Amino acid sequence: MTRDIVWTADAIRALGPFTTLQTAAAIFGLSKTHAYDLAATGTFPVPVLKIGHRYRVPVAAILTAAHLTTPDEPHDRPNASGAEAADLTGAGSPASIDGVKSVAHPHPRRETG
Repeated sequence: MTRDIVWTADAIRALGPFTTLQTAAAIFGLSKTHAYDLAATGTFPVPVLKIGHRYRVPVAAILTAAHLTTPDEPHDRPNASGAEAADLTGAGSPASIDGVKSVAHPHPRRETG
C-alpha cells in the first residue's frame, strides 16, 4: 500500500514522470477522498492532469512542492528508474494530448455577450 511507503526523494523520483492521484495523496499525507475533492475543485497542492476519467500528477511538481529538488538537478533528465515514459493515452494509441486538461489551474469562463 502507498501509505506504508517512506517517501524519500529517490522513492518519489522512481515513480516516473507521472503518478496517480492516490499515490500523490499518500506523499502529501492526504486521504484518497480528500485528494479527489481537492483535485475536482482545482485546489490540490500541485497541478493535476485529468486524462479521460483519471487523474495524473507530475512527479516533478511533487518534488518541487516538497522542496526535494536540488539547484543543479537538470529539469530534463531522464526518468530516474530507467523505465520508458508511461503511455497515458490508452492501449496502443498514438501519443496525444487531446482530451487532456489541467484541473489545477482551470481557465476562467469567458462571458459572451
